[in-house]
Amino acid sequence: MNQNGNVNPLIPGKKILAIFGFVSIRNFPQITEILEENIMLFTNQIAEIIHIVCDSYHGIINKNLGDCFLIIWKLKDQDNLIQINKQEEISIFNISHCQNYTDLALIGFLKSQSNIYKLSMTKKFKNSLIKIQKTNPNFSLKLGFGLHFGWAIEGAIGSNFKIDASYLSPNVNLASRLENATKQYGIQLLVSGAVYRLLSNQTKQYLRHIDRVTVKGSEQPMDLYTCDMDCNLIEIQQLIKQSNENQNEPNKKILKYVQRMKKQTRLKKIIKNQIQVHNLFLKDNDFLIMRQTYTQEFFNYFHQGINNYLDGYWKDAKIKFEEAQLILNKEYEYIQKDKLIDGPINTLDKYMKNFNYQSPDNWKGYRELSEK
Repeated sequence: MNQNGNVNPLIPGKKILAIFGFVSIRNFPQITEILEENIMLFTNQIAEIIHIVCDSYHGIINKNLGDCFLIIWKLKDQDNLIQINKQEEISIFNISHCQNYTDLALIGFLKSQSNIYKLSMTKKFKNSLIKIQKTNPNFSLKLGFGLHFGWAIEGAIGSNFKIDASYLSPNVNLASRLENATKQYGIQLLVSGAVYRLLSNQTKQYLRHIDRVTVKGSEQPMDLYTCDMDCNLIEIQQLIKQSNENQNEPNKKILKYVQRMKKQTRLKKIIKNQIQVHNLFLKDNDFLIMRQTYTQEFFNYFHQGINNYLDGYWKDAKIKFEEAQLILNKEYEYIQKDKLIDGPINTLDKYMKNFNYQSPDNWKGYRELSEK
């Protein structure tokens, strides 16, 4: 940028390290066809939630692509936090700071999920959902979230007519593919092993290892993780209490100012290692409520099952997965008087069933993710 404030697009980009978060509204073409002109209001209400929440957890809002949003958590090497050399070897110099920053990215996406659910329960937003459900009675608002870490080239793309700050890298595409793959696993969030390794040990305990795959754009097998939450468990009374439908504009401005000041204060404490972000999980009432169904007993059986699956003992894996599903059903019936089919268990069971629960002779502990 020159002294006149103009951006010169004819300059090289810069290689940076970042956590890339991709969010997508599912069934968007169908929603657009039904809502027509009102699709703008529908989309912008969702965008506002994602933007506000991710910004409050130090994410950079980079792209709005209609039904998709790209969020960046940039790890700055000038802060002596993390660096990458020409051989793409990564060195971490401030582990605590790096873990805190990565925890923020995960929490930002988890809070986005819960707040989008709260939005769907407000009267104003329900009017849009009712119109959609008249055409598709089984419709429910669903979003997909993908988180991946890696390098990208940061720079200006465009010309003097229009220019955008952009991040070009296979790693950005991988975040998009992870989001897309959430539909295969019947979940909302997928986190790559690259992000998982940067999380604090305390935060790692909230994630579940659900598969190991190769995807288009990556030669190495990638571990996939999710963080289990059931937004349906958020109490209606709590939603009403927290609804900000009646907030007037001045109050919103005051709220934004307060949030900005809190954000700046928190960042200073993170830099000085005076705060541990993972403690936010224990203090967040929404998170604790949405985790009720997922007990340690469920995780124990699932972990045994996933280890058997990766090691090629698929008949043993089938048994452990079935036991985990029974435990989940028992807990869910107690809370919701209904059953809950676990997406990862269902996906892996279908895959193993294609081979009659006998791993192929060339099984290497991972599979190819068939779709994008």
